[in-house]
Amino acid sequence: MPSQIHKEPFDYLRDYLGLAISHISFNHDIICSQIYMNSLLQAQSKVVMPNLIIMFSSKEGPMKEMVTSVLRECTVSENRDHVFTKMEAEITSHLEVDFAIIAVIKEAMVYQCPAPDSMTSKTLLSGKHY
Repeated sequence: MPSQIHKEPFDYLRDYLGLAISHISFNHDIICSQIYMNSLLQAQSKVVMPNLIIMFSSKEGPMKEMVTSVLRECTVSENRDHVFTKMEAEITSHLEVDFAIIAVIKEAMVYQCPAPDSMTSKTLLSGKHY
């Protein structure tokens, strides 16, 4: 399960994609659009779980669907080459995906963890919640 800092950019992306789709000029009375995060999808002969699915389907008449599946990668202060190598491996192993998104979060300052003998470390490592 992704951590909140890795999930947050894609929650915003989902929201803004939904907003953008709602402003596209098509008849919203007969075409329904849905955006799903981490949902199962039948692709050829296997079931996959893309990070994001954009689905357009007809509201009336025979059910017709157009599905776009998306891979996403969110990194915090990782080396750029490592991130792209990792994403390339994901794309290669998931050929059913239509496009991929990479979000690289750069920290304003380098993270410095608390010293092992500090009050912060002792409190956090004790397992007690105050």
